[in-house]
Order: sequence, then C-alpha cells, then structure tokens
Amino acid sequence: MDHNDGWLAIYFAKGALAIDIGRLATGYGMKVFSYVVPVFIAEIAPKNIRGALTTLDQGMRNFGNVVVWKKFLVKYLQRM
Repeated sequence: MDHNDGWLAIYFAKGALAIDIGRLATGYGMKVFSYVVPVFIAEIAPKNIRGALTTLDQGMRNFGNVVVWKKFLVKYLQRM
C-alpha cells in the first residue's frame, strides 16, 4: 500500500477507521519516498552534481510544505 492507495482509501471512506487507515498509508508512503528518492539520486548522479540534485530534491519538498502551510494559515486567519 503506497500513498496513492492511501488517498483512495480516504476518498472512498465510509467511516473514521477507513480515513485513519488511509492517512496512515499516505504518511508511510511519503516517508518512504522521502528516504528512497535522495538515495536513488545520490547513487545514479555524477559526482560533480550529486549534492546539487539531492539539495534540490529536499528544497522542493520544503517549498511544497511552505506553500501548503501558507494556504492553510491564510484560510484559518480569514475565518477569524
């Protein structure tokens, strides 16, 4: 079960248990990707750009988190 299956479980959930299982699968899948992708990049990249590519991967992940949290914060503050 990967993070796509988790999203499907959340989407088609009929109760709280299915949502929790979907969230668990989604979180597990994303953590696996967070570990596997930098290792894969570091193994296949040439030495002269290896650091830049792994840094870019982590930087884009952090940028995505900032965008999501900014949207969440804006929606939260608009309700106040």
